[in-house]
Amino acid sequence: MGKARQNKAQSTREKIEAQRAADRRAAARRRALVAGGSVVAVLAVVIALIMVKLAESPARVAASHFSAARSSAAGVSWPGRTPGPAASR
Repeated sequence: MGKARQNKAQSTREKIEAQRAADRRAAARRRALVAGGSVVAVLAVVIALIMVKLAESPARVAASHFSAARSSAAGVSWPGRTPGPAASR
């Protein structure tokens, strides 16, 4: 009877070790999936931002450049023109 009990205890230890190994593999798999999912999420946000920036209407972009150029040149006196109120400051 001693041999049977020893075999049963050994079998139980092997089952416990096998379960622990499976748990370790599952934990490693979960960590890899979380890390991979995070990378994919960040890439999706970056790509979405780039697409939004590229999809801006050209007229809107040109208008913003034109207004910036116009505001920077507002105080400049052009030859042949009378100075406006901005130049009299």
